[in-house]
Amino acid sequence: MNAKKRNLIAIILLVTAFVALLNQTLMITALPVMAKTLHISLNLAQWLTAGYVLTVGLITPISANLIEKFTSRQIFLSIVLVFILGTLIGPLTNNFAIILLGRLIQAAAGWGLSDFRDGQHDLTLCT
Repeated sequence: MNAKKRNLIAIILLVTAFVALLNQTLMITALPVMAKTLHISLNLAQWLTAGYVLTVGLITPISANLIEKFTSRQIFLSIVLVFILGTLIGPLTNNFAIILLGRLIQAAAGWGLSDFRDGQHDLTLCT
């Protein structure tokens, strides 16, 4: 793999990792405002972060099976698409349950973003 491809892959991985981490940080910061806006308790609103973490924990063991069946590129592109889908669901509604569903969809992809960021997959995404 030439240096240009390697640099492109590194940039893509860093940007996706940054977006995933920023997403979690922003959610924690926004919880009080979201709870007030949605007229729900802060305890209920915290399911947006707790549900994310629990879903990542549940999905992670499945990743070993996916890695055996698909290429790194296929997995990464799927992860990014699922993450974007989950991200788009939230702003389109005022319903807490649907916002939570969007967060859980994001979390279903969250395991992979952290795995790629941590270098647990080979970096042949562009091939």
